[in-house]
Amino acid sequence: MTDRGEPAPEQPLLLGIDVGTSGARAMLIDRLGNPRATAVARYGIDEPAPGWAEQDPTAWWDAVGSCVSRVLADASCSGGDVAAVGVTGQMHGLVLVDSSGRPLRPAIIWPDRRSDVQRRRIADEIGVDLVRRRSGQPVATGFLATSLLWVRDLEPELYREARWALLPKDYVRYRLTGVVATEPSDAAGSLLFDLSTGDWSAAMVSGLGLRRELLPPIQPSASSAGTLSGPAASATGLLAGTPVVAGAGDQASAAVSLDLGRPGRYAIGISTGGTVLAGIDAPTVGSARSLHTLASAAPDRWLLMGAILSAGLSLDWLAHLFAGTTLESPVTTQVLDALVADAAGTPVGAGGLLFLPYLRGERTPHLDPSARGCFVGLTTEHTQAMLARAVMEGVAFALAESVALVADIAGKPNEIVCYGGGARGGEWCQILADVLGDEVLGTPGMHHSARGAAMLAGSSAMRSAIGAHAPREERYEPDGGAHREYEELRAIYGKLYGALRPSFTALAERAARRTGM
Repeated sequence: MTDRGEPAPEQPLLLGIDVGTSGARAMLIDRLGNPRATAVARYGIDEPAPGWAEQDPTAWWDAVGSCVSRVLADASCSGGDVAAVGVTGQMHGLVLVDSSGRPLRPAIIWPDRRSDVQRRRIADEIGVDLVRRRSGQPVATGFLATSLLWVRDLEPELYREARWALLPKDYVRYRLTGVVATEPSDAAGSLLFDLSTGDWSAAMVSGLGLRRELLPPIQPSASSAGTLSGPAASATGLLAGTPVVAGAGDQASAAVSLDLGRPGRYAIGISTGGTVLAGIDAPTVGSARSLHTLASAAPDRWLLMGAILSAGLSLDWLAHLFAGTTLESPVTTQVLDALVADAAGTPVGAGGLLFLPYLRGERTPHLDPSARGCFVGLTTEHTQAMLARAVMEGVAFALAESVALVADIAGKPNEIVCYGGGARGGEWCQILADVLGDEVLGTPGMHHSARGAAMLAGSSAMRSAIGAHAPREERYEPDGGAHREYEELRAIYGKLYGALRPSFTALAERAARRTGM
C-alpha cells in the first residue's frame, strides 16, 4: 500500500532527474519505459555582469527536492516503490566546492562568455586542432576548463580553497549520495577529457596548469554511483539506500530515450539552447571545428553534436522584453504558448524580417563568442507576432546549418525527431520541416533527458536494458511552397553573419573596454 492507502504500483519504478538550464525535472517511468508522472520546477539565469551566466547550485537542489516529492505524490507511490535513480543535466558548467561539498561561488553555466581571454589562451598556447584531437570539442567559453581557468586567474583564493570542480548534474548526484564522481558523456564536454583513453587528459590538465586532484573519478554511465543518503531521503521523499547511477549529460541522456543508435536517425533539440545530434560508431576528431564529439552513455558509442546557444532562450528573451521582466525570472508556459500561437498565425518570412539568434554568442557553425543577436529588415509595419515568428525562423535556420555540418560527416538523415520545449504544440516542428524540406517527427510533452536518465537507472538496477516503448511521435510534413520561400530567405540569412562579423567584434571589444572584462 502507498502512503495514501492505495495499491502500490507494479515494481519497479525508475526515477530520472534532469538539472536543466531553465528548471529541474523529475520523471517516473515503469519497466517498459512509459512515463508515470512528471514534475518541473523552474528557475532563472543570473546575469551579474554583461556576458555572465550563473545559477545557484542550492536552487537546483531545492528544485529537485520539490520535483521528486511531487512525482511521488502524482504517481500515488512512496519512495520505496522506486528501484533506482538516474541523474542528468545541463553540460559544460562549473560547480566549485570545498572539502565539505559546499559551493564556493555560484555555478558558471554553459552560456557564460566571461572566459574569452582564457579561451584564446588555450587556442594560442595549445592549439585548437590539438585540443580537438584530444577532446573532440571546440575551444569555447562556458566549458568547465575555460571557466576553471577564469576562476584560477580572477578568483585565486577560491581556486586554492576548492576541493572539487564538478559538472552540474554531478553536484546534484553528490547531494543525493555523498559520493563524488562523473561519467564519460559529461566529462567529454569539459575540454579536459581524452577521447582515446576515456579518462582525463593528463596532457591537457598539465598543459593548462590546472590541479588534477580537482577532477572527480570517471565511471560508466549506467554504473552505480552510490546510494541515497539519509538527508537526501528527507529532502526528496525517496528511500535511503536507493541505488543512484552515474547518469549522463543531458544530450547523451536524451539520445538514450530517442534511440539514436538507429542509423540515419537525427535529433533536433530546442530547449534553452539548440542541438543537432547523430549517433556515430567512432569519434571524428578531424571534423568541423564547431562540432562536438561526445562519448555516448552506451559503451563504445559516440555522438556528433552541433550546438546553438540561444534557441528557446531567444523566445524567452523576447517574452521578457515584451513583459518588461528579466531572464532571472522564469517565463511561464502559458506566456510562451501564447507567443508561439501568435507567431504561428503569421505568414512565412515574418513580413521580410530575419533574426540572428546569437544572443549569447554562437558555437555552430560560427564559433564566435562575440557574435550578437539582431533583427534585420525591421520596419514600423512589424508586429509582436512577426518578431516572434522571425525568432522561431531564425533558430530554425541556425539549426539547419548544424544539420548540414553533421550530415557531411554522419551522412544524410533518413529520420529527424524534434524534442525539448520547442516541440510542444508543434509550431516549431512545422517550421523546421518547412526549412529543411524533410519530414520532422515531434515528441510533444516528453522530457527525454529525464526519461533517458531513468532508463539508465533501470539498466543498472535490473542488469539489462529496460523495454523502451517509443514515445508518441507526431509527423510534420514540409509544405512545398513554404520550403521554396525559406530557401530564398536562407540564402540571405547565410550571408548576414559574414557581413556583420566586423561589427560584432567591434561591439564586443567596446563592451569589454567599458566593463573592464
